[in-house]
Order: sequence, then structure tokens, then C-alpha cells
Amino acid sequence: MLTIRQKQILEILREKKRIDVGSLAAGFSMTEASIRLDLTKLENAGYLRRFYGGARIIEPADYSARMEQNLKVKKKLAERALTYIQEGETIFLDSGTSVLMLAKMLTPIDRLTVVTNSLPVVSQVGPEHGKSVVIIGGELNYQEQCCTGPMTDAALEKIYASKAFLGADSVDVENGILSSGLDRVGYVRTVMSHAKTVLLLVDSGKFKKTGVVKIAEIEEVDVIITDTELPPDVRQALEAADVKVDLVEV
Repeated sequence: MLTIRQKQILEILREKKRIDVGSLAAGFSMTEASIRLDLTKLENAGYLRRFYGGARIIEPADYSARMEQNLKVKKKLAERALTYIQEGETIFLDSGTSVLMLAKMLTPIDRLTVVTNSLPVVSQVGPEHGKSVVIIGGELNYQEQCCTGPMTDAALEKIYASKAFLGADSVDVENGILSSGLDRVGYVRTVMSHAKTVLLLVDSGKFKKTGVVKIAEIEEVDVIITDTELPPDVRQALEAADVKVDLVEV
């Protein structure tokens, strides 16, 4: 638990982005040694990074906050997605949080090649025996914890997979798979065109949201794994578009 002074130091740091030990010591009428102890505790808690004579704020990624949302649903979707994977396959794992949950469940599957542009997926799967990991690089999107941009798109042009597991910001039966940003469009479209089977992991709430940029038509997805809260009329429309809907009880 943080002390009152440590919380105040954090407030100053969030406003100024960087601070020096001498100024903090003078402002709080404390010794520099005491302030250094405060900064060390804040650094160990993941709030900042220290440098000689001061500290700089660490900006939390949006990805981390999203990972904590709907954990029960994400786990159920990932468990169902796992049943589609067999030993010896090459699969692409997107940078979505539901897809990361799937990555955490891959341990029992041997002789698996995982292609991804997601840093958390690499960290999760990389250390495991029996896995080959192909990292798709490019420009770091810190908030999404993945690589995007022209270099990412170009690298994926040479990669093919048996299955691609993707996430989405929103899904609209009429308007397709949507994203809140432009940077996903290029690499996701390449992945979809280079995978034999495209599977979308989305909770039913994603069908109520509005995206900004269209990534693909609904018909370009083979399987949508979602929960049983999906409205019946939406399911019917998806199946009419020749998309398999795999409902998971949560």
C-alpha cells in the first residue's frame, strides 16, 4: 500500500512526466535519501522508472486494462478455440486479449508453430518446449502491445497458416469486422487471405459496439466463437452469410 507522500509524488509525476530527487526533497522537506526510498517503492510497484537523479512516469497500456475485462467470458471463448487446434499446425495469433487467453492454454499442444505480432503472445508461448514462434516485427504500438505498419504487412506476405485466430473491436452483420484504428487493417487482411480457416473470438457485446474502420466482410470469416448472449436474429444473419457460429455457455 502506498503512503500519502508516495501518492502525492505520483500525482506530481503524472502531471510533469519526469521529476528530480532534489526538487521533491525540497518540496516535501525530506532528505533525498527518503525520497529515493519512495521512488524505489514506486518503481517496484510498476509506476515509474528511475534514472540518475530522478524518475520518469510509465504510461500504462490500454491493453492491460482490457485484459482484466470479461475474464470469465474470455476464458470460455479461448477454451472453445483450443478445440480447433491440432499438433503440427501453423497458426496465427492476433493481438487481441481473448487471443492472448488462448495463447495461455496452448501448453499441452506439441509441434505447434505460432506466428504473431503480439508481444504478450511471444512472452507467453516463447519459453515453452514444443513450440516454434515466428515473430512479425514492425513499428511498436505500445497501447496495443503489438507491431503494426508497412514492415509488419510486408513480413506477413510470406507467411501462411492453417488457422488464424483474430479479435475485433466490433462486429456488424451488415458492415463487417470493424476496428477503432487504421493500423490493424493491413496486417489483418493479409493474415485472413493467407489462412485456410479464419476464426474470430468476440464476446456478444462486440456486436453492440460501433467501429471506425472496416477490416473485412463478415463472409470472409469462417467461424465466430462467441457467447450465448448473442441475439438470435444476429446468429441467424451470420449463418445466412455462411459463417459458422460456435456459441459458448458462460
